[in-house]
Amino acid sequence: MSEEEIKEKFKLKITRFKERLAGKNSELNILLEITNAINYNESTLDILAKFEAFVKDELKIEKLILFAKYKRWRVILDYNVEDKEIDSFDVERDLLHIEDITSVNALGKIFKNFDMVVPVYHGERPLAYLIIGDIVEDGVGVSSIIKHLNFMKLLTNIIVSAIENRRLAAEALKQEQEKKKLIEKQKEMLEIQVAERTKDLRNEKEESERLLHNILPVSIAEELKKKGYTSAQSFEQATMLFTDFKGFTEQSAKISPENLVAELNDIFKGFDAVMGEYGVEKIKTIGDAYMAACGLPEEREDHAIQCVRAAQAMLDFLEERGKTAKIKW
Repeated sequence: MSEEEIKEKFKLKITRFKERLAGKNSELNILLEITNAINYNESTLDILAKFEAFVKDELKIEKLILFAKYKRWRVILDYNVEDKEIDSFDVERDLLHIEDITSVNALGKIFKNFDMVVPVYHGERPLAYLIIGDIVEDGVGVSSIIKHLNFMKLLTNIIVSAIENRRLAAEALKQEQEKKKLIEKQKEMLEIQVAERTKDLRNEKEESERLLHNILPVSIAEELKKKGYTSAQSFEQATMLFTDFKGFTEQSAKISPENLVAELNDIFKGFDAVMGEYGVEKIKTIGDAYMAACGLPEEREDHAIQCVRAAQAMLDFLEERGKTAKIKW
């Protein structure tokens, strides 16, 4: 071998080495570019655009379809492919059986406008399928493209996995937000229920106290609430007041029971106001009879006078009421 031939041989080796080095640099650059885009949370469209630019400009691949599965199989990237070509593919029918990088020569007519199929797996689970075609042989060459297929497979795996992780993260965040909203709603409903129940209990308590004060003197009622029982007391002097309506039996026969009860309630309400004004303690009502006392449970020297004043006030109340009431007592 002549010296010139040896020089030419070394020159070719250097050229091939530079080409391989340039190819590796190109792969490294796009890998860094894609991983940085993922790490800096660039949009999915931007990441796919970088991938498209690499395979189109660097590898001179003129036609591409990228299928990926996110809940269902769908196209996430395509260029220079007509919609009817894309629609003719059924991933489960046409691609799922492909496990290795495959030339379309071994596949059906549906792949006639393409050159290679690159399946992307995660373990035994298929993640994506790259279908590429119209490789410009004058630009890079089929043999050179084949050398890049495994890298394309790796890059596609990184991109598809990143998109899936984003989707899962967004879905988890959405579920967490919905869970938080549900907890807040349940908390709000519980607070409303507690407030309503508290209001009901407060009303029940107030009604119980009202009824208790209606049948017992305030001091006795308070003692009963605190202790649960009352102690017997003795009073040397007190005045009792009794009322009875004249002709009540005859009058009650003329009106309905409902009207009769309403009539007595209205009158006794007026009597209660009178008792409060004169310091007389209502004891109880029996039918139309009203019983009260003064000088107990709080002792006072003018108990008899106060009872007389209260009785006169009761008569005045009935007289005034009789001016507008249907029944005059």
